Amino acid sequence: MSEKAKNAALLQRAERLRRLSVFANVLFYTCVALSVLALVGVVVVVLVHELGSGLENTLLFALVGGFAGGALLFALLAFVLGRVLLVLYERRADALERSDGEESFFVGEETLATFGETSLLLHAFDGKGKKINVPYEELRLFSVCNRRAPKERGEWSVLFEIPARYLAKEKKGEAAPPVLVQAEGKERLYAAIAAHTLPLLGEPHGENKGKKGKFCRTAKYTLPHGEKRRRALIFALIGGAVAVAGAVTAIWQVTVGSFIFVFGGAVALRSVMNFAGAKGVLALYKEGLYWKDGVDRIFLKWEEIERVEPAGGEAPLLRAVCPYGEYELPALGDAYAQISRLAPEKCGGEHGENA
Repeated sequence: MSEKAKNAALLQRAERLRRLSVFANVLFYTCVALSVLALVGVVVVVLVHELGSGLENTLLFALVGGFAGGALLFALLAFVLGRVLLVLYERRADALERSDGEESFFVGEETLATFGETSLLLHAFDGKGKKINVPYEELRLFSVCNRRAPKERGEWSVLFEIPARYLAKEKKGEAAPPVLVQAEGKERLYAAIAAHTLPLLGEPHGENKGKKGKFCRTAKYTLPHGEKRRRALIFALIGGAVAVAGAVTAIWQVTVGSFIFVFGGAVALRSVMNFAGAKGVLALYKEGLYWKDGVDRIFLKWEEIERVEPAGGEAPLLRAVCPYGEYELPALGDAYAQISRLAPEKCGGEHGENA
């Protein structure tokens, strides 16, 4: 098969995957809507029964069970379709990349990075716009594993560090720091890097693949969020009040009162959980540094951290400096002193400069 025919076949495959993604997306939202409607159906059946419709218990239980089962089934289907959509997206992106070339990879929205003989070419997928050639000698590549939990498993990617002057529109870009663009870590990308004998800095891909076992935590610090906790406490009180009202209502209307009680209890329980989770957590491990604050979570292994240093500002901070960027974290308790003992070489000396 010629190169042109191969590229056309890949584009056709990408189009089929796009249409399939649209269909799966429609099914996903349909299942979500049907799951919600089924839950509403449970409430309606119970209310109709309580208003004296004369529904027999057998029919009542059948309707409630049917609607509840439907809600669970459609919710499960929506979850499965969500996973399918992710796979379809990844396969379509790979087909589009390969239609441009076996050594082309997305590094942004509709932007491809293509390996050439002596330089990396940045260009739009549709061929429009400016094309930028970055010589390999001015390019640095980093292998990075984005870990959201203190364990080996994570999402691999490759960061391309590009001098700002190649991307800046104005001359002031000459003094600007380098720009980082990211590509998904895949075997085809690592093969292309090796084929062009480019140095890949950072953590070697797959070095600890399959390694199991928990990381060893040595210290943990928390940072409560006052405003979030106050808001969660208010909703917990409101939910508790609704639950009490439901319990009182159940004396006269058992089913309606039970629903009100369950609803209020669920709000109260969720608010209590939000209250407990309204905090940042800084944890030190023998293997690295972990920070969690809501959905923001990151684990940095000591091997990828160049140094840890105190940072100025209104609130005391710790700056974890990696070859590809910096992370600023709250300096809680004696965290810096503990890091100085745990990884002294990261703090400027045998026991750290400011331990």
